[in-house]
Amino acid sequence: MKFTKYLKRKILKETFDTKLKHTYTLGMDGISTNKFSEIIDDEIDIIKRKVKNHTYNISPYREKLILKGKTSNPRSISIPTNRDKLTLSALQKFLVTEFKGKLSDDDVNSKISHIKQTIKSNTFDSFIKLDIKSFYPNIDHEILLNKVRVQINDKEALYLLEKALRQVAIATGRRKDIQTKVEQKGVAQGLSISNILSSVYLNSLDKKYSKKTNLAYFRYVDDILILCNKGDMNDIKESIAMDTQKLKLEIHDFKENSDKSEFGTIHKDKFQFLGFDFFADIVSVRERSIDKLRDRIIGVFYANQEKNITSLYRELNLKISGCIYDEKQYGWMYFFRQMDDQTLLYSLDIFVKKCFIRFHRKYKESKVKKFTKIYFKLKNYDIDKLDKNTYIPKFNTAIGRSLKHEIVKLKEDVYFY
Repeated sequence: MKFTKYLKRKILKETFDTKLKHTYTLGMDGISTNKFSEIIDDEIDIIKRKVKNHTYNISPYREKLILKGKTSNPRSISIPTNRDKLTLSALQKFLVTEFKGKLSDDDVNSKISHIKQTIKSNTFDSFIKLDIKSFYPNIDHEILLNKVRVQINDKEALYLLEKALRQVAIATGRRKDIQTKVEQKGVAQGLSISNILSSVYLNSLDKKYSKKTNLAYFRYVDDILILCNKGDMNDIKESIAMDTQKLKLEIHDFKENSDKSEFGTIHKDKFQFLGFDFFADIVSVRERSIDKLRDRIIGVFYANQEKNITSLYRELNLKISGCIYDEKQYGWMYFFRQMDDQTLLYSLDIFVKKCFIRFHRKYKESKVKKFTKIYFKLKNYDIDKLDKNTYIPKFNTAIGRSLKHEIVKLKEDVYFY
């Protein structure tokens, strides 16, 4: 199907209503989704005409910095205008369709489940964990575009893709001379097309190492885990270092007890991957992700200090259980559901109880959900039987919109793990 087929009015309006209408981030033009919805028909006409004539220009992205922790540099997220969000969402759907079945697309939990099974099989005794330095900012445009062109020859899609890649992200209020600047490399994070482009870029790596019988290969964005035997470790490290160099990428140096690149023995040394801790036979959650959750829980108590207890229970329970909205599951427990460290879950339930004491709020056990119970519910729940009153709530569109702010917070609970 040609890319322009994805620009039909019905498709774009449905995308806006379901995915963009209730977002609150503003692009450089400052136009809100409420204002955009009033002029959406005119905007769609502009999109269709300019894409067809190859005159569509992506506006500069607004840069938003996301803090990852005291010891880490902030991550730059690029926010397009609403018109560009809509156009790029069509491009993302087109790319997903064109590359369907050709890319590694397992979600985090599928990968963690496979890793657990592989470790339990005792096929391998060692691990290699690799992290690519500044992956998104160092993606080479020409290499990426050549990889896309192998699969796609649609002129409108390729034109728009190049425009999206070349555009810059700027901080609000720093518009001077931006029209003369273009990015020479890198893929802006935060765009709807970013994830699939990263998979396209590393697809040759995925194919090569997924076929090897002397290792088990797992990748999610720029994090790579290889399970292997000790005798093969040096050859594998040298091989993958050369392959990443061919893509004009560089892996972090190997260091002991690093959260970047490291290696060790599976049943002796602890290692981390995608926010999970692997040690001996226990799969837990890394301390930084646990600390983030505790901070979020404390934030709920602070936000509800002047509110009645019902409001506190409601927001706190949503933080603990997560929810299902628009057929997607949100929440810290859902993301980390492959962990099996029940000691951690009990400690989190105790932490919640202590927060009630700290903030001088009445703790009623029957009113507060438990991390331990959510853990077992996630293993056995039937999504079709859930509703707003179940232990893991499922919200329809109307209720979900009223809780949109809280649902956005649930996404942030696991953002960058």
